[in-house]
Amino acid sequence: SSGCAIYGMPTGIEQFCEKLLPLNIYSAEDILKHHTLLPYFSLVLPSERMQNTRVKMLQLSNAGAQGQLGTLASTVKNFRFLRFCPQCVEDDRQYMGAAYWHRVHQLPGVLVCPFHECPTFNSQVDKQHTAYQLYASAEKYAKENARQSKLVVDDKLLSIAQASAELLRSYQPHAKLETYRNQLLSLGFNHGGNAINQKMLAEGFIRYWEVERLEKLGITTNFYKESQWLRFITRKAERGSQFQPLQHILIRLFIQSLKQSDVHPGIKASSPETIYSCPNSFCDQKEKLSAKVINTHHSKKKGATYGVIECKCGFT
Repeated sequence: SSGCAIYGMPTGIEQFCEKLLPLNIYSAEDILKHHTLLPYFSLVLPSERMQNTRVKMLQLSNAGAQGQLGTLASTVKNFRFLRFCPQCVEDDRQYMGAAYWHRVHQLPGVLVCPFHECPTFNSQVDKQHTAYQLYASAEKYAKENARQSKLVVDDKLLSIAQASAELLRSYQPHAKLETYRNQLLSLGFNHGGNAINQKMLAEGFIRYWEVERLEKLGITTNFYKESQWLRFITRKAERGSQFQPLQHILIRLFIQSLKQSDVHPGIKASSPETIYSCPNSFCDQKEKLSAKVINTHHSKKKGATYGVIECKCGFT
């Protein structure tokens, strides 16, 4: 009678499996791995805390499992309502006989279904104002809530949903922040040797994700403050367990986009009006100013600005 239902990170799993006997077709480990959010959080939990969280979820007591995750004091916002994809609901009914809640739809920042590439919706289950012993089946409660803002699906929102779903597939190795730092340094985000140029990083991060999209994701956007998470996740000090998986996903996808781009992160496209005479002695162009600046970049050591010009004759 003192038990409290917790979505995503339930406790008392061992006793639950015992109660199913003799029809027990699930082991406690099966439920932990395939029906809870523990694999998602394994990315940010050191091995000792991961094991402590696992033990607390297996035991009957409600105490401590959520505290191990660091989500209680996190700036990453969780959804107030249980979420669902209307197409998943139809597929569940067709292939499984009934609709059920999907883990990935409840993850922070997942505004799009990674399977159907359509917006997910708030259900009628308000996690803040719902009786903790309510049996809220998806069959009954997976109906669109009036408190739902319109969303336009784009590739970046879809990439977040797909990356989040990937984290749920299996337990993840604990993320090493040094990896992000080294990758960013190799991509030119350095400032005086091995220091990350935080201003350049903030500008590039905002330019890629855009303020409006970050706000929809529930991510604070003032990245120029000393206390911002983007600064800490790229510093030398190891503070991996203080960040949420969504923050790791955002920085990983940002770095991945830079690696796939031909444009250096420190390069800013110049105005088409910035034109010069072609230095090629054999240039076949008639106009005097036939070359234009295609990009600029800063010297890593001295900070001087250099430009690359390109002419219609093919000379660069």
